[in-house]
Amino acid sequence: MRLKAPFPPPSCIEHNPSYNTIKGLQEWEVLGARCSACGRIGWVNKDAVIGRWGDQYLMNLRSRFRCDCGNRTDNVVLIGRLPLSKAARGDRSTRRRPFRRLLPQ
Repeated sequence: MRLKAPFPPPSCIEHNPSYNTIKGLQEWEVLGARCSACGRIGWVNKDAVIGRWGDQYLMNLRSRFRCDCGNRTDNVVLIGRLPLSKAARGDRSTRRRPFRRLLPQ
């Protein structure tokens, strides 16, 4: 399983202590890290992280992620949020309209 996430989220926040473990994240939240040495941001697949290291506390992941520059210390864990679709937000414009049969004239 690939460790890298398929696409980055449009917005993110730094790790908040209210998120305890990886399984405590919601489906629309993406796990990532920012390197303390070079500032590079990388996003990872939560299922691959659980498969490799188990359900870890997020603060313990800081030393497990390694950047391309080789740094492993003082990395910042990030939580990205994927955008909700219009249907999930309850936007009425995406609901199906009744089918109108067109009669020949």
